[in-house]
Amino acid sequence: MQKDYAATCGYHSGELMNRLTEDITMVSEGITGIVTKVCGVIDKAAVCCGVLNACFSSAGT
Repeated sequence: MQKDYAATCGYHSGELMNRLTEDITMVSEGITGIVTKVCGVIDKAAVCCGVLNACFSSAGT
């Protein structure tokens, strides 16, 4: 990773920290949201499989 130092001197350090903090927040919230949604889908699929299994196993007897 390399960056021209002269190009970054045009920005205030607070602005750079603010941009970095916002980027990190967006990435962490995105990852958290994706993991939560995937866990929800897996949970729903497991419940559906359980319900279908219970329906079909009781229908055969």
